[in-house]
Amino acid sequence: MAQAIATAFGIPLDKAEALLKQPSGALIKKNVPATTAEQFQTRLTNAGVKANYKPSASSATKLELVPMKEKETVSQCPACNKPVENDDNGERPLICPHCHIVFAKFEQNRQRYEEEKQIRERLERMQHIQSAEQERKRQQEEEETRKKNLEENIRKQLGLAKVINTPTGLISSATLLLFLGLGLGVVVSKLFLSEPQQLPPSDAAPALAAAGGLDLETLASTANQIAAAQTAAGAGADAGAGPESPASDASIAAAVADATAAADAENGAAPPDESPAAAQQLAQDATQTVTETPSAPPPLGISPAQDLEWDAYLLSQVQTSVAQDALAQATRLAVQINDIPMRYQAQIDIVLGYQRLGQRSAADALLNSTLQNIATTPSLMRRIELATDLVPQLVRANQPILAASALAAIDPWLNAIQAPGELAQAWARKAWAEAWLGFTQDSNISLQRAVATLSDPMSATARIQAMSQLAAALFQGDARADAENILAQARTLAEDIESPQARNEALASLARTWVQGGDLPRAVDMAQGLSAAQRDAVLLDVLQQQALGGQSFGLASVAEMIATPVAQARAYAMLGRTSADARIGEAHFQHAESISGRLKDEALMQVLLLGEIARYRSRVSGQADFTTAEARLQGLVDDPRQEQGWELLMLNAARARDLAAAQRYLAQIKTPRVAARARGELAQVQQALAAMPGGS
Repeated sequence: MAQAIATAFGIPLDKAEALLKQPSGALIKKNVPATTAEQFQTRLTNAGVKANYKPSASSATKLELVPMKEKETVSQCPACNKPVENDDNGERPLICPHCHIVFAKFEQNRQRYEEEKQIRERLERMQHIQSAEQERKRQQEEEETRKKNLEENIRKQLGLAKVINTPTGLISSATLLLFLGLGLGVVVSKLFLSEPQQLPPSDAAPALAAAGGLDLETLASTANQIAAAQTAAGAGADAGAGPESPASDASIAAAVADATAAADAENGAAPPDESPAAAQQLAQDATQTVTETPSAPPPLGISPAQDLEWDAYLLSQVQTSVAQDALAQATRLAVQINDIPMRYQAQIDIVLGYQRLGQRSAADALLNSTLQNIATTPSLMRRIELATDLVPQLVRANQPILAASALAAIDPWLNAIQAPGELAQAWARKAWAEAWLGFTQDSNISLQRAVATLSDPMSATARIQAMSQLAAALFQGDARADAENILAQARTLAEDIESPQARNEALASLARTWVQGGDLPRAVDMAQGLSAAQRDAVLLDVLQQQALGGQSFGLASVAEMIATPVAQARAYAMLGRTSADARIGEAHFQHAESISGRLKDEALMQVLLLGEIARYRSRVSGQADFTTAEARLQGLVDDPRQEQGWELLMLNAARARDLAAAQRYLAQIKTPRVAARARGELAQVQQALAAMPGGS
C-alpha cells in the first residue's frame, strides 16, 4: 500500500508508510474543491486504502438558500421497481405492498453487499500487486544468476582470470576516485562562472568538498595523481603489461578475433573474405540508410514516422518470422521500422537467426553492415549509444563474441570525441556495456576515465548527462548505492540550473536513468520537477517504453498522474494494449474512451484518439472497430481539417490490418495533395503487411 501511495502522489516511501501507521487515520488535505477530493479518494482506494472526505468547516460560509423540495407522494421500490405510495408526511412505508420486502433490511443487506464488494476488490488488487512483486523479485534473482554464469563462460572463452562480480569488485579501485572526481567537477564548475552555460553560484560545492574533509588544493592534487596513474597504466599496456594488469581493449579485441576464428574453423565456416555474395547483398538490403531527423509532426499528434506502437508491432512480427526461420521475410519487415533503436534490434534478431541456423558468414556480414550503418550517424555520441545498445541483446542471446565485436567498434569514435562532457558520457557508456559483458576490470578502467574527465570544465547539462550515464553503468555493475548517490548529487545540480529548458532536460535525463535502474517511483518523483507539459511527455514516454518492453508493474499509477487528457488517454490505451489480463485491459480501453470524451471542443483530436484506441484494442481482440470514430468524423462537415482526420483514421485502420476500412476512409479524401500523401502512406503499410507472417 505504501508503495502504491508513494507512486500515486509522488511522495517519499517513508512518508507514505508514516501515513498508514496512524491508528486513527490521517488528514491528507483540506479546503479543496470537491473534484480534487474525489480524485484523492479514488487514488487512495485504488491503492487499497479506506478513504473518505467531507465538507470543510469553511464551507459553512458558502451556504445559500435553495427552494425546498415538495413532498413526494410516490416512491419506487428498490427491489421490484414498482411505485409505492408514501404517507402524509412524504415518507415511504416500512414494507413494499408488491414484493413485501422490508425496506430497511433490504438497504442494510445492499450496503453490506457493497462493503463486501469493495473489500473483495481491494484484496484482489493487493493480491495482484503482491504477485507482480514476487514475480519481479524472481526474475531479478534469475537475472543475477544468469549474469554470474555468463561472466564465467565469457572469461573461459577469452582466457581471462576469474573475477568475482560483486559491487565491491566492480568499483573496488574507483569508488573513492568517483566521488573525489565528482566533487572536484562541481568545485571547478563553480570556479568558471564567467564562462557561458556554467553553473550559477551556490553553496553546493563547498559543502561537498567539506564532506570529504578536503580542501580545493587537496582535490586538485588528487586529480593530478589520477591523471598520472592513468598515463602510466596506458604506457604499461603499450609496452606489454604483465599478467596482473587488467586486460586492455586491444587484448580483448585480439581474443575476440582468435575466438571467432576458432569457432568458424570448428563449424567449418568460410573465412570472411570467402563469404557468399548473397550474404553481403542481404546485409545491404537489411541496413538501408536510416535517419533520425523526422519531419515535424502534424498538428493533430504523431506523424506516420513517429508511431512507437506500430514499430513495436513490426518488431514483434520480425521476431515471429525469425522464429519460423523466414529470415528474408524478416529482413523486408525490419527496414519498415522507423524507430532507429528498434530497427537495429530487429536486425540483431535476424543476426541471431542466422547464428542459430549455423550460417555464420551471413550473421557476420549482417552485423558488420549494421555497425557500418551506425557509423554513418553524424553524432559520435549517438553512434556509441546505438552500438552499445546491441550488447545487452547479444548477451541475453548467449552470443558474447558478437557482443564484444559490437563493443570494439566504438573505440575509434570514442577516441575522436573532444568535448569533455560527451567524452565522460562515452567512457561511462562503455563501462555500462563492459559490465553487461562481465568485463569487470575493463569496466573499472572505463569508469575511472569517465570520472577523471568530469573534472574538466563543462556545462551543467553535459555534466548531468555524464553523471546519469555513470549511474546507469553502476546500476548494471550491481553498485546500486553508489549509483543512487550520484543521481542525488546530479539532481542537486539540475535544480540549480537557471534556464528552465536546460533544467527540464536535465531532470528528464535523470528520470530515465532511474527507469534504467528499475526504480519507477523515483523516476516519477524526478519528473514532478518538470513543467506540466514536459512532465506529461516524460511520463507518457516512460509508460510506453516500459509497457511495450513487458514491464507493467506500477504503470497504472503513472497513467493516473498524467494531467493532460490527450496524453492520459494514450497512456490508458497503451495499458490496455499491453495488459496480460484481458478483463483489466478492456477496463483500460474503456477508461481511455471516457477520457477522450472530455475533448468535446477538440472533436478532431477526439477522432484521432478513438482511432488509436480502436487500433490498440485490435491487437488484443483481433477485431478492429472504428465505427465510433467514423461516426464522430462524419459529423465534422464544416471543419476544414476533416480530410486530415480521414487520413489519420485511414492510417490507424490500415495498421490495424483492416484494409477494407482503410480504403473506405481513403475514398473520403478529395483534395489531390492530401489524397496522394494518404495513398503513399497506405502503400507503405500494405508493403509491411505483405511481408508479415500470413501476409495481409
